[in-house]
Amino acid sequence: MPLPLPSLNFTTAFRSSGALTALFEALLEGDNLKDLLHVSLLSRSISARALDVLWRDMDAVAPLLRILEAASCKSVIQSESSKDLIFVDQPSEQALKRLYRYSSRIRNMVIKNDTMKAVPISTLFRLSQVCHPQPQLFTLLQSLRIEATDSECLSSLFLFLSPSLENVEVHGDPNIQPTLQSFIMSLANVENRSLKTVALKGPSSKPVLETFTRCYGLERLELGPTLWDEHWVASLGKHNRNLTSFTMELKESNAIASEETGQGDSRSSEKSLGETWHLGSPTVPYQSNQLWPGAGPRKARPTLIFPALKVLVVTGPSEKLRVIISLLGVTSGIEDISLCPIAVTISKGMIHIDDLLFGWCSSESKKRYAKKEFGALYIDIDEIAQWVDCTERTLEAIGMFGSTMKRISLSWRYSEAFPAVLLRLKGMFPIHPPELTPGILTSLSTLSALQILEIGNWSIPHDRLFEEVVFVLRNLREVILPVDSANGPGIGLEMLASVAQNCLQLVRLEVNITIPSIIPHYTPPAATSARRRRRHGLRVLSTGEWIKDVKQKDNDQTRPLSVARYINGLFPMLQEFSGKGEWEYVSEILQMLRDSRDY
Repeated sequence: MPLPLPSLNFTTAFRSSGALTALFEALLEGDNLKDLLHVSLLSRSISARALDVLWRDMDAVAPLLRILEAASCKSVIQSESSKDLIFVDQPSEQALKRLYRYSSRIRNMVIKNDTMKAVPISTLFRLSQVCHPQPQLFTLLQSLRIEATDSECLSSLFLFLSPSLENVEVHGDPNIQPTLQSFIMSLANVENRSLKTVALKGPSSKPVLETFTRCYGLERLELGPTLWDEHWVASLGKHNRNLTSFTMELKESNAIASEETGQGDSRSSEKSLGETWHLGSPTVPYQSNQLWPGAGPRKARPTLIFPALKVLVVTGPSEKLRVIISLLGVTSGIEDISLCPIAVTISKGMIHIDDLLFGWCSSESKKRYAKKEFGALYIDIDEIAQWVDCTERTLEAIGMFGSTMKRISLSWRYSEAFPAVLLRLKGMFPIHPPELTPGILTSLSTLSALQILEIGNWSIPHDRLFEEVVFVLRNLREVILPVDSANGPGIGLEMLASVAQNCLQLVRLEVNITIPSIIPHYTPPAATSARRRRRHGLRVLSTGEWIKDVKQKDNDQTRPLSVARYINGLFPMLQEFSGKGEWEYVSEILQMLRDSRDY
């Protein structure tokens, strides 16, 4: 008879496989199949009989089963949906056959590290033998994600290759490179070539990179730390002409030297670049022996690389970022670029003398010595770090995409090989973010089609940024800036009013806002007789901490109300507002004003 269960949200722990089998039989005979969603298997060994019962009616159970977890042996891959793989360690032959029946419906599969190690290689071979009559194990598998696997496990995953496989993501360590190369080659050789996305979260060796030049039809490629060169980029772009999104982290290379690290002559790199690409345009010559009548040999017709590329995300030394941008040239209508140069040195602006209190010195003599030592070091620091100057030139190169660029994101991070003395300084003194140079601002202002401007952890001259960039770009819809005061003072309410007046197309703004001692009163501009005044369409406004003015009284509770009224007058269409401290009161007041707003 069916097993009576009080609710669908119960959890049962079984120490006996016999009791587990009885439960499965009762559930399958009754109408309580949904209760399998909440069963945890805590026994150390799952009997073959229990598995046979579980898969006896797989067509009814599998669509409902979401989480089947063996907490002790970790032998089951967690299922995220009814179409994800559920894999159990050491199943019987009958259970394997049931699993194969279920595999015909699997679309997405996630294989995790500890779970995959719990599945013996012999079990995979048994699974392969059971499914031998079929050419592929999972014929409809579309997505495969492998997390933190090792070489042995990766070599076993050739069983899961499918002609319908579209997305593959591998998280691995450097030791799996040879197997990873074979795995990628096998993906490229699968019939139908439906593979669209490959993401390698770990490092990629040169043989692995060469393998991608044999893949055809890729649309999205994500690579971790990559030792690349110009010829590989050209070959990749030639064979993957449908590539729309390209992500990689650039490593040091002997082929392209870095002028800020002093490991080579950057002029020789630029010379080789000019010799390789005609007039800086990344084209691959098209060989032809045809002759124009009476006109001598026909000139080679250039073949553009990456003609469909829209999204580019690159991290690395500034010089290498500039080279990769130059390689792309004007052949791609890039719409989205994310740049993250790596800091290899610091500039004087990143260390403020006022921060150097030398409070760790136990005596005046040690303090004098520390000041002298730091003073000698400070003299050798450049006014503007070379990597910042090179980033400025990279932004100049991006200007070639000014008519197509719709989004740009600019951030930076420290190099792993940062000099030890500067790392010690980072621990002793606050190191401030580098400031956006006037050249960077000028380059940003040339991106006439830009719709989204996102700047990360730079020190930002906010007034100049808004006056020279934001107010100039008439297509901007989103401006996303850091809301931490360490990245600049932010903008005042007067500048916020200028945004409302000059950027009517803006729908999202994230910026640090400073509050003056006297809150201005908002006066709406008069509508002209020709047409009614257009209301600003800003929908999302985010800021950081509420910075208290020195003249503000501790018990002044009217300031949040005054600020809320001012912001509501500037942006009557505002839907979302966020901030910290007293900004939370402003958010509540704005919500009440929205609720009572008469449209």
